[in-house]
Amino acid sequence: MNFQEKINSIRSKNASTYRIITIDLSTARSKFEMAIAGAFIFGYAATDAAANINIKLNEDRNDSIPLSSQKFIEAVFYRLYVSNDAQAGKTITLAIATFDVNFFRVGDLTSGDIASIGEVTLNKKVETLERIKAYGAGSYNQVDITTAATLIKAAKSDRRSLVIENISDTDIYIGLDNAVTTATGLLLKANASIEFTYYNGTIYGIHGGTGNKRVSYIEIAES
Repeated sequence: MNFQEKINSIRSKNASTYRIITIDLSTARSKFEMAIAGAFIFGYAATDAAANINIKLNEDRNDSIPLSSQKFIEAVFYRLYVSNDAQAGKTITLAIATFDVNFFRVGDLTSGDIASIGEVTLNKKVETLERIKAYGAGSYNQVDITTAATLIKAAKSDRRSLVIENISDTDIYIGLDNAVTTATGLLLKANASIEFTYYNGTIYGIHGGTGNKRVSYIEIAES
């Protein structure tokens, strides 16, 4: 099957409009293969400006393309190969658009403001529930976040995906340990959601407002 035949095959399967994937950069990777197809990759968020990965499109023999927060790659692809050196405590979140979406091309991509993603996050819940059926195990709940670092999910070795949604009216900051603060955490705006994929460790949250603020989550695991 040549390149165009692969792309036509992917299009015919009516792939989801977009995916949001958070990658834990604490562990070094070399050409980690991700079977995902699309036409646009955007560095939606990261713990800081220095967090970065290198991506090869379609074949691991192709040249690497560096990607960091607020940078994008626009090209048709059916497979990704991700590499990164070990970057302790850092993550990067990618928004990957498939063929039937164009909202990523509207506005200033360097501003850090992609309200469009927040407007369609409900689609993630439906997709996540379908994947729970595929894996055969999952859990969901809500957690009250305080002004001190609050555990959202404990580590789970067989986790495949974890979606967290901020269902409060206040910004919440997400971190990988109880040292997270409002100055160091990954910003999760009110009514926005984030997905952690390929990360099995702890997740904490904190906010800078008053009282308790709530998040909901859906976790997918093998058992």
